[in-house]
Amino acid sequence: GDEEMRRVDLQTAVGILARKGYGERDFEKEIQMYFRIFDGGNKGYIDLRDLKRVQKEILEESAAGQWGFDVAELRDSTLEAMIREFDGNRDGVLDLEEFAAVLRPILSRPSS
Repeated sequence: GDEEMRRVDLQTAVGILARKGYGERDFEKEIQMYFRIFDGGNKGYIDLRDLKRVQKEILEESAAGQWGFDVAELRDSTLEAMIREFDGNRDGVLDLEEFAAVLRPILSRPSS
């Protein structure tokens, strides 16, 4: 039947996309691939601007009906909290290791 539109946030959206197409790839390669997508300008870290940019792209694609689920826009404060939660060394940005900690629980869940 028709899947009803689910509202998801950025973290969930990334996880859904990851499970959709990339499940069979090696986890570390996967993380690096997503890190490059998020890391605008190849700085070596992900900051609030990066999260906002990726969220905007995801929102636009979702609005265009590309995914069959509806993405809920997160406020800056929520995105900042997401960075803080995983920012192990407290430098205000996510490096590759910290970003891996965000995705690990999502990517290691079995596909539903």
